Formats: sequence, structure tokens, C-alpha cells
Amino acid sequence: MVETRQESDGEDQRAPSEHAPRPRKSGAMNMADYHINIFPSEEDGGYIADIPDLESCSAFGQTPEEALAEVERAKEAWLEAARKEGKPIPPPSYRPAIYQTSR
Repeated sequence: MVETRQESDGEDQRAPSEHAPRPRKSGAMNMADYHINIFPSEEDGGYIADIPDLESCSAFGQTPEEALAEVERAKEAWLEAARKEGKPIPPPSYRPAIYQTSR
């Protein structure tokens, strides 16, 4: 399994629509980004990428890199649609169990 992740740097008190990462002019994100899962799909013979924080945001690719590129496009479309409709955008928060520490 291939995974990419960046974690949020703490609790954010802004309104939900302000949580979404926005690209800088260089295309880089200006705050913590959403966790992306990438896993093989035996049924489809390729890879699926999803973003757990964004409901139903997933994509398919023939390679892990293609699935990642496709889910990045899907994420931008998801965020744009939510902003346009005035719907809340969740902050990046998903952390798989392997990255969580006991307190």
C-alpha cells in the first residue's frame, strides 16, 4: 500500500469553509493538506486513491502516481463545488491509526 499524508498542526477555530487548503501561486499548499489513501484495486486492475475527510472524494489510475494525480484533481473539484454551493468544508483531520500516538 502506498500512502501520503500531511497532518494538521492543531485545532483551528475558523469557520468550516475557511479550513480548505488553498494553493499559493506556485501551486503548493499554504497549510496542512488532506490525507490521501492509495491502494490497489484487483477488481479494476489499477489503483484507487481517496481522501477520507472529503466524503465520496476518490479517483482511479493505472498506477499509484496516476491515481494520486486524479484524486488531486477530484479534490480541487470537490472543494470548488462546496465553496460555490456554500457548503461546509471539513478541516484536514484524518490520521490513520499507524500515525496516532497514545497519550
